[in-house]
Amino acid sequence: MRLKCVWQLSGYVASLMLAIAPLQAAEITVTSNAQSPGASNDCTLGEAITAANTDASVDGCPSGSGADEILLAADTFTLTLSDNTTMSENGLPVITSEVTIRGVGSDQSIIERDAAALGFRFFYVDPAGQLTLENLSLSGGLTDMLFLAGGAILNEGTLLLRNVSLSHNESKGSGGAIDTSGVTEIESSVFEHNLANGTSGGGGGG
Repeated sequence: MRLKCVWQLSGYVASLMLAIAPLQAAEITVTSNAQSPGASNDCTLGEAITAANTDASVDGCPSGSGADEILLAADTFTLTLSDNTTMSENGLPVITSEVTIRGVGSDQSIIERDAAALGFRFFYVDPAGQLTLENLSLSGGLTDMLFLAGGAILNEGTLLLRNVSLSHNESKGSGGAIDTSGVTEIESSVFEHNLANGTSGGGGGG
């Protein structure tokens, strides 16, 4: 009877450990530089963000799990259309979970708005979202209506930039590159030729 009791307790502890174990981060490799939805069975950047946010597979992107890492190749990812209108126009899905987007270098992995496209920023980070950008550049973001903030990024959650270049982004309101009311950390990054309300500036808080 004593051995049986020990086995039951061990089984309970093991089940409890499994229940509270954190989800392992997923790596999601972007396989296309097209804007979403791209082609069948590929994995665009927008689809990868959606997979990370929802912990579900999207087209050719595997499902996210916990804090996800999205990997970009040395390529230019040109956006021509707004993806959503949360807090004005955004070229990519809203960040609502913990996501890292990692390129191979700020001069090699480039996310840009097509110069002929209507205005939109790249990212809106929701209050529940945590976005880390590494080794990439954001160029040409535009919020082109008065009082709209954040030419490249509007952050209301948590934002970390590491070896990121932000250039030629513009906001008719505040934050030529970034407008933030959340937590923002910036490491080894470059801000060049960003405009806020017609004046030079990185942004409200970055």
